[in-house]
Amino acid sequence: TDQPAVPGSGGGPPSPLAGLGIYAGAGGAPLELGARVLQLVESHRAAAEEELRAKGLADGALAEALADFDAKVAPVVDFGQLYARGTRHRATLLVDDFVQRFLKVEALFSTTHTMSALLAAAENEPAKLVQVFLAHSQLERRSATLMSLIDIATTSHASPGGPRDDAGANDGNETRIAFLRPLATLEGIDYARIQSKAKQLLGTMTDDMAALMTKQLYPSLHRMASGAMGAAEEAAFTSYLQAHMHVAQALLFKAYAESSSGLRKAVARTLVQMWYGHCHVANVATKTYFRTGKEKSVITWEYDAAEGATAAGEEAPKNLGALVFFSSREDMETHFAWLCSCISGVEPGKQTRRAAASSAGGMARSLSNKALASAGSVNNMSAAAMPPVSPSASSLTHPGGAAASPDAPRRTLHVIIMADVAVEHKWKAKTRGPAQSSYDSFDDAGSAKYYQDFVKANAPALRALDTAQVAVTIPTPTRDSAMVEALMSMMVTPTYNFALPDYDEVAPWRHILPQFVQWLELERLSSFDIKHDTLPVHPLVHVFVGTAKQQAQDRRLFVRAVSIVGVDAQQQVARASRAGRSGDAPLSPSLSAADPGPFVAAESALTGPEATVGDETAPIAVLKALVDLVQPSLSASKSAHYSSIHVFLQHLQPLQLQVNAAMDAFTQALTTDLDLPDTSMLELEVRLAKAATVGAGGALAADTFEPPPPGALRVLARSSHVLQMSVYREAVTMDLDGRPSAPARLSLVASRPRADTASLDGAVATKPYALLSVVDQRRMRCHKAGTTYCYDLLELFASAVKGQWEALVAAGHCTAADVPAKLTEPTELALDRDGVLKPLAAPRPGGLNAVGMVAWRMVMRTPEYPEGREVVVIANDLSVQNGTFGPREDDVFRQASALARAERIPRLYIGANSGARFGLSEAVKSKFRVEWNDWQDPNKGIKYLYLTPKERESLGAAVVTEEVRVRVNKAQRAFQLGMPGGDFEAEDGAPFVEELHHKIVAIIGTEEGLGVECLQGSGMIAAETAIANREIFTIALSTSRNIGIGSYVLRLGQRIVQHAAAPIILTGHVALNKLLGNNVYESNLQLGGPEVMSNNGVSHAIVHSDLEGIAAIVKWLSYVPRTADSPPAALPAFDPVDRDVEFCPVEGEIYDPRCLIRGDGDKLGLFDVGSFTETLADWARTVVVGRARLGGIPVGVIATENRLVMKTVLADPANMESREEKVAQAGQVWFPDSAYKTAQAIHDFNHGERLPLIILANWRGFSGGRKDMFEEVLKFGSYIVENLTTYEQPVFVYIPPCAEVRGGAWVVIDTMINPRVMEMYADTTARGGVLEPAGIAEIKFRRAELVKTMHRLDPQLQWMKMNAAPGVVTKEDINQHEAELMPAYAPLGEMFADLHDRPDRMLAKGVIRKVVPWKGARTHFYWRLRRRLDEMPLQKRVEQRAPTLGAKEVAAIVHEALVAGAGVSREDVDDDKKVAECFERLEDVDALNQALDGITDTKLSASGSASG
Repeated sequence: TDQPAVPGSGGGPPSPLAGLGIYAGAGGAPLELGARVLQLVESHRAAAEEELRAKGLADGALAEALADFDAKVAPVVDFGQLYARGTRHRATLLVDDFVQRFLKVEALFSTTHTMSALLAAAENEPAKLVQVFLAHSQLERRSATLMSLIDIATTSHASPGGPRDDAGANDGNETRIAFLRPLATLEGIDYARIQSKAKQLLGTMTDDMAALMTKQLYPSLHRMASGAMGAAEEAAFTSYLQAHMHVAQALLFKAYAESSSGLRKAVARTLVQMWYGHCHVANVATKTYFRTGKEKSVITWEYDAAEGATAAGEEAPKNLGALVFFSSREDMETHFAWLCSCISGVEPGKQTRRAAASSAGGMARSLSNKALASAGSVNNMSAAAMPPVSPSASSLTHPGGAAASPDAPRRTLHVIIMADVAVEHKWKAKTRGPAQSSYDSFDDAGSAKYYQDFVKANAPALRALDTAQVAVTIPTPTRDSAMVEALMSMMVTPTYNFALPDYDEVAPWRHILPQFVQWLELERLSSFDIKHDTLPVHPLVHVFVGTAKQQAQDRRLFVRAVSIVGVDAQQQVARASRAGRSGDAPLSPSLSAADPGPFVAAESALTGPEATVGDETAPIAVLKALVDLVQPSLSASKSAHYSSIHVFLQHLQPLQLQVNAAMDAFTQALTTDLDLPDTSMLELEVRLAKAATVGAGGALAADTFEPPPPGALRVLARSSHVLQMSVYREAVTMDLDGRPSAPARLSLVASRPRADTASLDGAVATKPYALLSVVDQRRMRCHKAGTTYCYDLLELFASAVKGQWEALVAAGHCTAADVPAKLTEPTELALDRDGVLKPLAAPRPGGLNAVGMVAWRMVMRTPEYPEGREVVVIANDLSVQNGTFGPREDDVFRQASALARAERIPRLYIGANSGARFGLSEAVKSKFRVEWNDWQDPNKGIKYLYLTPKERESLGAAVVTEEVRVRVNKAQRAFQLGMPGGDFEAEDGAPFVEELHHKIVAIIGTEEGLGVECLQGSGMIAAETAIANREIFTIALSTSRNIGIGSYVLRLGQRIVQHAAAPIILTGHVALNKLLGNNVYESNLQLGGPEVMSNNGVSHAIVHSDLEGIAAIVKWLSYVPRTADSPPAALPAFDPVDRDVEFCPVEGEIYDPRCLIRGDGDKLGLFDVGSFTETLADWARTVVVGRARLGGIPVGVIATENRLVMKTVLADPANMESREEKVAQAGQVWFPDSAYKTAQAIHDFNHGERLPLIILANWRGFSGGRKDMFEEVLKFGSYIVENLTTYEQPVFVYIPPCAEVRGGAWVVIDTMINPRVMEMYADTTARGGVLEPAGIAEIKFRRAELVKTMHRLDPQLQWMKMNAAPGVVTKEDINQHEAELMPAYAPLGEMFADLHDRPDRMLAKGVIRKVVPWKGARTHFYWRLRRRLDEMPLQKRVEQRAPTLGAKEVAAIVHEALVAGAGVSREDVDDDKKVAECFERLEDVDALNQALDGITDTKLSASGSASG
């Protein structure tokens, strides 16, 4: 029945649980438990509504009744929703939740971890950190529980016929795979059991794909063997197998090994159709031969030439193929020649005239087109080994190649050795890491030699067969337990290809089936010696390691893949589907819905009947799966130090693309979706062989198939911190006969960013990959050191500025049309012959600099300054003498920094160096000689080093010497000169000769940069940096190691952005270990990594890539004015200035002080949304500092942490007794580190950045314990005062709601420190005083005062006191009543003291300027800040004219001038908004200045008269 009969109850709505489990859903399919519950509830609700309507209830009453019904059944509905997909799915979700909790904890411990990382993961809350440690301490119990839950969740998973969800996939399978994959990647011995279990289950789930395919494969093979399979059905079958090729190939080999002879023929035919289905296979025939009672079958077929291989209108020539199976090597050796003769009809030992004549000449003729196609390329392969460069080129050695001679086609012979298919091959474990197969333990060279010798020995038989090439394949099962994504039992297929004229091996094609070689474009690797990284498990995916033949240091990883789905077979599937097949199809819906694994799943999406023409999503889906499949090789590349990684995909499906949309999709995939390694250089190339471009809205109908126009598109992307992408179309020139007359060349279609001089426009499409240029070699050297080549930094700056604009466009604050066309314009600065730094007339490409320091004067068009702002960028070139500082490097640095100071523009330093340069004089090293203490026994030591007179003369001033005359025995002389001693008299009486030695006293050297001169230069640039930091904005990025002077230059510039892998050190860990005599330190990161430098306040921010570091600098610059004398870098007020501050602290509740600044969720804070950038976040965490915007105006922000924080004191490995310590620091207190942090932030805001400062004060005082006093809290607190006294911009100190400032904390931020710029405000609930009320009450309102107050206020005590004299009331009675009143009166003193700390008293005493409610603080401070910024120039003008006037007098003069010269009325002079708006409208600034000068002079005159 459609609906079950539901029993009623009374006349009201029936029970929602009635009838559970007694009906089925649509079509009779059983519903899951939760779905049945929901359906029942819905049916009951509908019945109840119908019944109520029948009673005539009004709409209001009806809605109320139904709402009441919904409320009653809400728990049941919740239950139904939880179990809507069944109990198993619900269980899987619960296990997934448990796994996520488990991973959240254990991921912190499975790899190298630090306490700072653990604390950060616990959100810096000690309580959460304790929970993490407690959970990890129970790892064994939690692991056992997890494994039991996994067993429950995976019971009967993905079994055929098991429960399925609506998508047709096995219930919960994807969810299970999702939570098993991260478990399988856990590292560490503690997780070995869980990891093994997860891998085993993943393998079992993936094996289900093979099991399901096997279940459907054999019926299809039987139908084919019996002749019951029609052509359309066979085409569909072939298309399906192509989409699952790496699974289907393994199963077909296994089926061949296990089947009878009749089924083997069907298997072989299917294998041929799957391999050659894209080449229009025809005339597939099976021939059986018998010899000595053994049956041998041969499969032969014809296939078409490649497109473009023939003239227009000509019939494409046919190529021949043959396939033979042998059970073993012995079987092949016995029957190979005989079987070849059977195929050719020639007796062994004889040769046809045609074969003999064509063995050499035919081969040469067949290569003519290929040679034409590869014209202009450098290729060291033999002619026979050269594949065609594109599918349009012809070659005898490939499917689709043209015939070798006019009278006969050429044949490709496939030989398959089945010896290892039936047994599990034993592989040795690889030490390098996970990979598809253990290629390192496979005897590849031995196998290749054996088969080459065999093929050469049988060359006559092959020539008789007209065989152009032989492919020997040895299917070998493998089950690599290290794999996670594809654990099922599969086969690698070692393949060896041999070709005419002499049947030598075509080495570049090794392990590649010849019919797929043409699409891999291997000729582009001709400059490299290539070797498979692993034995391929997928016949269409190959990973090579290539070493350049001319540059051994150039090692690259090449990934080459082909996606052949969707060519001819797809069209046949579509036609068959539209025609409608009848009968039982061998491909059941369940099989087509099964998950085929990571790579083929993406391809199988392209095999449906509606997939004849795809869009950009098709190649991207294949690309994602490809990256997953080769992930082990990509992961291993991180430690292999490849110069680059090339990923090439040939996609043959017909596509229609809108170019911009396609580029957007590929950009999204490369930047977000693809799990690509974090490598320094990645190059991606996707060839879309059949791609038609259309307009933005163009598309073909889903059920049509129109071949795209000739040619192909290539999408080329290069990622080296910045992604560059270009789309090219291949332009093919045809001759009069319709054949290609020249190699295809690239024609640029689109590029992002715009194509520069490195564009490939006009280049041959398949030219070999270029070797490393000088720039590339330098770039690679930098990449190995973990940094970016200095000339590539310019791209990073452009990308970072672009990111700033894109953020504004995305937020709707501007349009794309507002973005400048050219975002950065660098001009390089270089030393001329006179050693003067000058701008170069034209841009200089990288690699031409001989000095290891480069500098640019760069214009950046940022959102704050769209017309452009200038900066000076200085960078080490690590590729020149390891980035050391020599005299010329110091000169470049000093002069570039001095230029920045002279222009008052920011100076940016990118540090990657090895400290001061040192060396030895090579000129002297090649000439000096040694005078030994005993020339016959050098072990007795060296007397001195010396030069001969001739050598001394040649060195000139390079050495300082003194003359020494010595008598030398001739035998000694012979020994010194290396002459035979027999030529001289020796022993007693031997004559002596007198020689003149120029004893070397000192070596000056002819080279620069050998020692102390470099130290002098280091001192020079250190001083220059210190001066620059005082005068202009300086900031530095540590992008690689910085040693010695490099570290000092970073620190002297104050603001440091540090790459997480870039240590800042004085001495390397190796040198320190030698000094200590033990291997104490493991790396430089232990000495100067982020854990050290971020926690001690040297580094302001930590980043994880150079692009992120440059972006952080550009973001920092957005708060900084154009020059050191310019007003703040304001933006339009994107966040309304008149809105309320929504986040408000509650008395007694702990909160994050950052919420005051940026808000909390939907509750907005004081400053503009998204404008706050915190710095020094890991150091001295009781204070929060950063930069934000208020109505678009940049400001410095300092806030107080009110929560307890934990300070980490690192252990020193050099001290065995040292231990890492955790020190608790209370909130609202200045400790030595937080006081220093506050002072440094004030200094940074004032110098160079020129930012107004807003302090959100909430300090109870300074920590004054013995330890803190020893650690100089007093000195650092005084620094706060010192830096505030010199502050030049407006400073607002604001006490927020429920906050307090007391004692010494008030003293160091009081406005009298610098009344010219400082103002203080308080919220209505703020407090301020010397001590806290409780402390004051203990001192000033003690018990005696409380008793006195009782007697004054309590009537009973007053009566008792009056009647004490007559003896009615005793003293004991009074004392007892006082004791009874004391609990009620005890808080009185604290309350009374608190009333003295209210903002009203602060205002009355003039210590604050105004009481500003928190809700309106944003509006108030915005207008006040605008006014103060406008008044500051006027104030300075008055101070320069009358330096003796006080701050209040100067302010009064400015106010009078506003009235007299700016048109401000006296009533509005105290209205900040109106005064600021008046400044905005002011046009005649001279009139205001004249009025100001006049009033100032009058004031001075009056002051002088009064004093006189």
